[in-house]
Order: sequence, then structure tokens, then C-alpha cells
Amino acid sequence: MAHKTTVIEFTMEPSELFPIVRNWANESGFSFYGHIQNRNVYCKNVRFSKAWMSVENNGENIRIETWLSSPSVGPDFEGNAWVGWKTPLRRGFLMGPVLTCRNQIDTLLNLLRSKTQNLRQKNSSQQTSNAYPALNKSTLSKGLAIVAVIGLLTGTANLITATGLLLRSTYRNLGNAMLVDGIFDVIIGLLILAASRAVAKGRTLAIWLYGASILVDSAFNIAMNRPMNYVFIGLGLLFIWQMFRLKNEKQLS
Repeated sequence: MAHKTTVIEFTMEPSELFPIVRNWANESGFSFYGHIQNRNVYCKNVRFSKAWMSVENNGENIRIETWLSSPSVGPDFEGNAWVGWKTPLRRGFLMGPVLTCRNQIDTLLNLLRSKTQNLRQKNSSQQTSNAYPALNKSTLSKGLAIVAVIGLLTGTANLITATGLLLRSTYRNLGNAMLVDGIFDVIIGLLILAASRAVAKGRTLAIWLYGASILVDSAFNIAMNRPMNYVFIGLGLLFIWQMFRLKNEKQLS
């Protein structure tokens, strides 16, 4: 993943720029965060996120950078799946505080355009470290295979035990319950095993197969009036997330 920000570059005397920015910040509700290296950083809480603006001064060459982030991070955080990444204040359909913030940034840009003739605006993309739990295709396929084998072994054990109980005509109710459990364990195990094979072959079918295993397990527990298997669901969602990551990286198609 990468941080994405909006960058504005132009030429202006710092003595003329900074009074404009300070007055704009006071009127717009942006607080002065601090002076970091040669940057003045401002921020403002916006709904469930935080808007940032960095004003970098390199002589007469000015660089203003704006972005949104989660409210719990600073201006130079490491992007990851838990705290998110920098995102630009995009245009298009916006509502509420985000729209207000976008309009406030536009007001500043219009003020600056009236003072300089060479203002340029672009989007910037900065690579970040993969600071989130990531599995490669081979590891994910093996992990799925292990979960599948556990399910198949559990299902087989239930089927063998159920068959013995039914043949001896003892504890028939328990035998029937274990027979049903065994059949569903085998079905889920086969679905996950198929998902493992699909991942190994680089096919997005794996997402649907593993999703089907979660739905079958949940439907079975509901039908049997049993509590949901949240551990299996949580593990499944983690695997599916990793599959979508591989799909975004073009490793699944």
C-alpha cells in the first residue's frame, strides 16, 4: 500500500506566504501542530478522521501537502492495516465536515493563486512498509490445507464413531448427532481443501469457496440451535482478507 496526498507547489516569498496561511488556519479551525524540519504542520479533526496540511519552505519554493488520516496518528506515521494510510482530500461527492474541509483548502488555494502565477497541484504517492500481517500465496495455501486436514480428520473420526454406535444400536441419538456432525465437518473440510488448491493455482475462486465454508458452518450451527463458531469465522475472515490482498496484487485472477 502507499500513502496518497495532494501536493501544491509554487513560488512565493515566505514573508508573504506565512501570514496568509496563519490567518487562513485561524479562520478555518486548523490548529498549529508544530514545526518539523522545514515544515509548518497544521491539523483539524474531521468527523472520524483528521485533516492535515504541511507547508514546506525551501527558500521561495513552497510545497503544501494535504491529506486525511485516522485521528490517532501523527503527520509522519507508518501506514498499516490497523491505523490506515494517508488519503487525499478528494473531489466529487462529499458531505458534512469533509466537504467543509475540502472547501476550506480550496479557499486557501484561491488566495495563493491570486498571489502567484505558477501554482501546480498534483497527487503524490509514497510507498510504505508492509507493516501488516501478510501471507504469500504458498504460505496461505499451506495454511488452508492444514485447516482442511483438521476438519477432514475430525469429520472422519465422527463418522467412524457414529457408525460404530449405530451398528451396535447403542446410543442411537448420539450416533445420529455425530453422523450429522461428521458429514458437515467433511463438507467444510473439502471446501477449504478446494480453496487451498485454488490459491495454489492463483484463482480467485478460492475466495468464494472459503466464503461458502463459513456460510455452511454458520447455517449448520443455526439449524442445530448451536452457538456460532466465532473462532472459525474470525480465522476465515483473516484468510479471505489475505486472499483479497493477493487478488489486488494480481497473484489471484
